Amino acid sequence: MLPLRFGAVVSDRDAVVNELLAEHHDEFASAHGELEGFAQYLIKGRYVEESIVREIVDESPKASALLESIRGQPEERTRDARIALGELIGHSLEDKLETDTRITLEALSPLTDTVTVREPTHDEDAVQIAILLEVDRQDELEQTVGDLAARWDNRVTMRILGPMAP
Repeated sequence: MLPLRFGAVVSDRDAVVNELLAEHHDEFASAHGELEGFAQYLIKGRYVEESIVREIVDESPKASALLESIRGQPEERTRDARIALGELIGHSLEDKLETDTRITLEALSPLTDTVTVREPTHDEDAVQIAILLEVDRQDELEQTVGDLAARWDNRVTMRILGPMAP
């Protein structure tokens, strides 16, 4: 892996050697040495929709009241209440994502301090964290994420993508 701008084009093998590698040899060698024995892992968690909505409704008297007010009523008559409930659930999900990301970061902290919190790519994303970890600590990572998955059983599905090149 070489740190290049996306879309960089080099005409042929000689150009790679002469224009890129030779000029930046020391930088690349140093970076390669620093990353030797490390890999990137992506820890992803996704909310189980039914469970997380139930949790939000159970925790929020306002959400519970809104849900009761629309139950069994025609959509056109409860439009405002449905919008309000959707907004409340959306805000609650943002708060839960922040809390669950913090909990995950705390759980990962004994393994590494090289972490990047990524923006959610899906409405139901609970956690999305990239970490740089020594390859020989992968079992510890799997145990840590497994413990979180057990803690959040039927609430958040957890998975690890990796190892990937750092």
